[in-house]
Amino acid sequence: MPKSLQKYIEKIRKEVRRKTENLIFSHKFVVYFTLTFLFLSYIAIFFIDIRNIFGLRSVFDGFLVPFFWDRLFMEAGPVENIQWIFLTCFILLSSWLSFTTKNEDGFTDESIFWMLFAVAGVFMVLEDVGNIRHIMIRRNPNLSWIMRNTLETLFFGLLGSLPVLAVVKYRKNIFRSKTTSKLLLLGFVFYICAATLSGPVEVTDIDTEIGNKFYEFSVFFGGEDFREAFEEGDRRIESIEKEKDIIMMDVRTRFTDFVVEESLELLGATFLLASALSYKEFIST
Repeated sequence: MPKSLQKYIEKIRKEVRRKTENLIFSHKFVVYFTLTFLFLSYIAIFFIDIRNIFGLRSVFDGFLVPFFWDRLFMEAGPVENIQWIFLTCFILLSSWLSFTTKNEDGFTDESIFWMLFAVAGVFMVLEDVGNIRHIMIRRNPNLSWIMRNTLETLFFGLLGSLPVLAVVKYRKNIFRSKTTSKLLLLGFVFYICAATLSGPVEVTDIDTEIGNKFYEFSVFFGGEDFREAFEEGDRRIESIEKEKDIIMMDVRTRFTDFVVEESLELLGATFLLASALSYKEFIST
C-alpha cells in the first residue's frame, strides 16, 4: 500500500476516533441516552406488563409485585444505578471544573460555583445510596406521618441549599454559556418535582391518584389479565403487612414512587451531568 494512502487512512481513522470521543463525552450524548433509555423502558412496560406479549410478564410472577416495571425502577435497580453513575460523574467533573477555573489569586466565582455543586452532589449520592433520609426520618416510629413528610421536605430544602446558593451568588460567569444555564435549570426542575413527590405530596392523595390513572390506563389496554396481576401484587403486600405488622406501599403508590419518581431523578441527574459537560465544552472553545 502506498505511503500516501496509508497516511490518508490513518488521518481518517484519527478523525473518526476524535469525533466519536467528542460525541460520547458530550452533553448531547448523555441527554439522548437517558431520553432513549426511558422511552424504550416505557415501551417495554407497555408490551410486557400491560399487553403481556408472548406471556413475558410471567417471568416476574415470582416477585412480590409481578411486573417488569417494579424490577426496572425498584430501589437500587437498573434505573437508580444509572442515576448513581451519572451523579458520580457529575461530582468528578464539577470538582475538575472547580480546580480548572482557578487562577493565580485562588478560587474564582466559577471555581466556587462548581465546588458547591460537587459537594451537593456528594450529599445527594450519600442520601440516595445510604438511605439517610429513610433511616433518620421515615423509619422513625416516634414520628407521625405528617411530621415525617414535613421533616423530609425540610431535608430536601437543606439538600438543595448549596446549589441554590451557587446559582444565586456565583452564577454570573457560568451563565455566559446559555446551554449550561438551560441544562442546569432543567436539572433543578426535575429534582424539585421528584422531591415534591417524595415529600409534601405524600401527605395528600396525589401519589395514589397517579397510580390510579396508570391502573385505569393499564386495565383499558391489558384487560382482566392485567387487573388480576395487579390485584395479586396488592394481596401479596397485604399478606406481608399482616405477617410482619408493618405498613408498605400498595402497588399504585409503588408505581408513583418507583416509575414516576425515579424517572424524574434520573432526568435530574442527567441534566446536571450534561450541564457540567456543556461548560467543559464551553471553556474548551
